[in-house]
Amino acid sequence: MTRRIGAIAILMIFVASGLVIPTGSEAEVFSGELVPGSKVVYLTECNNLVDNNFVNGSLTVKMVGQSFNGCDVIIIVQSNQVGGSLEVVVKDNTLIAGSMYVIVTDNMQVGGRMLVTVKNNVIHKRDPAFALDYNLKVVVNKNGGNGQDMSKNEVLAEGLKINVIANWVKNRLTVESKTNFAGMDYKLFARGNTVNNFDAIIVGNIACRDHSIRFVSNTVDTKFELNIEGNKATRNTRINVDENKVPYLSPMELEARIKDNHAAVGDITITMNENEQTNIIDGKFEKNGAGRNGKFTFRGNKAYKENQIEILTNRVENKREIQVTGNQPTPDPYVIKDNWACKYSIKPNLQSGHKSSGNDKKCTQKEPTHTDIDGLSDAYEQMIGTNPGNWDTDMDGLADGWADYDKSGTVNGNEAFGEIGDPQVPKGKTHLGAVDTLFNRPKEAPNCLCKDVYVEVDFMKKGKTIRAGGSKKSSGGSLSRQVTDGISPLGVPMGGTFSLVDKPHLLTAGQINPTIAFLMRRGIRLHVDTGWPLGVARADARGGGEWLRHKELLRFQFNTTEFDIYNFKNGEITKDWDGNGVREPRHFSSNRKGSFRYMIIGHNFSEASDRSGVAQGPGDIIFISHGNFLGGGISKSGIGQALAYTFCHELGHSLNLGLSSATHESAPSGFWSCLSYNESVVFSYIGYSDGVLESHDDWPDLNPQMGIAQWWTKDYSK
Repeated sequence: MTRRIGAIAILMIFVASGLVIPTGSEAEVFSGELVPGSKVVYLTECNNLVDNNFVNGSLTVKMVGQSFNGCDVIIIVQSNQVGGSLEVVVKDNTLIAGSMYVIVTDNMQVGGRMLVTVKNNVIHKRDPAFALDYNLKVVVNKNGGNGQDMSKNEVLAEGLKINVIANWVKNRLTVESKTNFAGMDYKLFARGNTVNNFDAIIVGNIACRDHSIRFVSNTVDTKFELNIEGNKATRNTRINVDENKVPYLSPMELEARIKDNHAAVGDITITMNENEQTNIIDGKFEKNGAGRNGKFTFRGNKAYKENQIEILTNRVENKREIQVTGNQPTPDPYVIKDNWACKYSIKPNLQSGHKSSGNDKKCTQKEPTHTDIDGLSDAYEQMIGTNPGNWDTDMDGLADGWADYDKSGTVNGNEAFGEIGDPQVPKGKTHLGAVDTLFNRPKEAPNCLCKDVYVEVDFMKKGKTIRAGGSKKSSGGSLSRQVTDGISPLGVPMGGTFSLVDKPHLLTAGQINPTIAFLMRRGIRLHVDTGWPLGVARADARGGGEWLRHKELLRFQFNTTEFDIYNFKNGEITKDWDGNGVREPRHFSSNRKGSFRYMIIGHNFSEASDRSGVAQGPGDIIFISHGNFLGGGISKSGIGQALAYTFCHELGHSLNLGLSSATHESAPSGFWSCLSYNESVVFSYIGYSDGVLESHDDWPDLNPQMGIAQWWTKDYSK
């Protein structure tokens, strides 16, 4: 969804619901703008469009306290790209003889939260004698990209919250929320609405953390119908349909279909409790699952005619609780069938009248059908919400389970670690390295629904110096160097001879955190091991933060005649390549191949000694030439900025960015990216380009899978 901001002539806008918004005096239009800071848009017209804007700060859209008579109020907020928070607030408005439509769709890259609040609106006067067709429709779809396309680097960075609260609607309230992708939590809260009919369609939303979907204390005169299906959270999923009333007109029915919702590594809770005053209360919980515990309750509901309940084929990893109690009248008959718990099944607590069977089944991660050979059976993946047909559901290069690519039945050194643990090994045992030390759980644990990028960083010691004839010399070579055709840390071309004062080659948290922050705005979690407390991946190598011996000119390209970067990475396996009498140990664990990238902060590399760094593009090995930033006259803060920029730049190459596009070589002034080679940009901007002002958009090319998912094609050993 690349955004191109420019002059836009709008004659009319057609949206999926069939609405038409004419421009002119009857419409409020804010469209096609580039806003360097934040923006608040106040809406006062019947027809309102906030469309295709690029806002570096936050965007707030408000309609508050307005009155309308005889028109439909249409508010469309779509295709905006926002650097901060996006808030849409529609509250305290009154409509006479008209409907209201609030449509928030296809907005992306929200650096803060996204909040949609529709509250205390009155849609036509209350007159039960007339069944007039005046409605309120709230649509929040495809924000943060399409949640079903995991290849997209588009999410709502700090999550999505939808509040539909205390509205009075003459006819029908519709809440539709489909395929949103929340980088943190997804929350939907519908409470205290009074309507004739209530429809809710909550389908296909993904949350990198928790789901909370709650319909509570609504009064619906005629029919309340909910379809909550296909929503997935990495951690916990909570769905509540509680304390609602359907008291007035036939059929007086509350119907909830809650199907195929998942909590990958957490708990799932689904309740239909204390609903009352309806002819029929009908609930069906089917094919929901969780990586830990599940709780399903249908309790204390009061219906005039009957309660209907089906709890079918739900499956959880640990403990499962099912409760059907205190309902009036007693559901008869009702079905509780084929609900599994892999470890600790608890007998259901059920009222009389049930037909119950198959609720004591056990399951394991290693069941027979295993389409993608990622260490997890198809049935297990269906339970937690990952894709049984794709070994890497979130497409970040890390397998869902511990992948057995060659179908040998065991994981070997050429096969990848899993994002949800090791299904091959009994609890408390290790197999080719322990996942909790590999990823330093829980802080740096991988996310099986949202992308993770892992980098291990080792540091090179400073060159030892000795005094000889009144001058200092490095044991690894002269501290003076001729440099031509280079770029200095200040963006000024360098030439001639300058003096180097060598120091330990370090990368600090302050130089890493800017890249962590802007990647998180796209829902990509960057984990950098510069010395984790549990950073011992395996006995053949420690984790990040190791001190490597000084090599003033380290060859980056693989070769078979001398010591190179692969000898630090993999060790001097076959011989002592540099003849120092000691074979270099492995510094990058064989068990981190296929999951981590490996970076050395060193002095310089020999192929192009005027460059700030180099990376396999795409690939799993990166080198930053800290030594090239230690020339005279460069401030400490300038060197820090240069290191931060180079970290962003070289990591981008390893993630498949800036490898062939000419825009990175001759970037226009608006092309702000750490991938740019334009001297006006170099070292001054940390981030990847969003494609504004007709410039190149980096994000569609970013692919964490490349370079590690097939690491064995580039990872050399000697």
